[in-house]
Amino acid sequence: MTQCLHFLKIQCFTEQFTQSINFDDILKMLKVLLEKKDVSQIENLHSLFLKTIDTKFSSISAYGKIEKYLSADSQIQLHKDLGYYLVNKELWESIKDIIIEQSIKEFDELNKSANSKGKKSKSSADSSNNDFHKIYEDYFKDLALLETLYNKKMLILEVS
Repeated sequence: MTQCLHFLKIQCFTEQFTQSINFDDILKMLKVLLEKKDVSQIENLHSLFLKTIDTKFSSISAYGKIEKYLSADSQIQLHKDLGYYLVNKELWESIKDIIIEQSIKEFDELNKSANSKGKKSKSSADSSNNDFHKIYEDYFKDLALLETLYNKKMLILEVS
């Protein structure tokens, strides 16, 4: 089953607040905030308590690698009818691995493409270097941002 993964930042709590309490308390508070709401009410509240994180890398889809964390009875799911999950350590490690694997795959594809062209001119070599730099920026700067939010207990995964 392929589903896209999107990242969101909790914006109903401050960083200082999330740093001062434990993960389980944040999870409980978010669940209480959402538990009595139906899906349409939550979609209206989305912009009030969550902010979409615009990542530069193409959307990732590796549901199979994380589905064990996202079961119907998952403790980290914020609402039974929505694919929002507060990212815990195990889920974060899997997400990080997925992003790194995807970046390696793109580096390899770019490298194969550059090698298949044979001897390169200076301009094509410069272009390849720019492409490598772009992949680096797209993946690793975004990965650093996501890890920062995870460490602050403010990272939500949306599976759609």
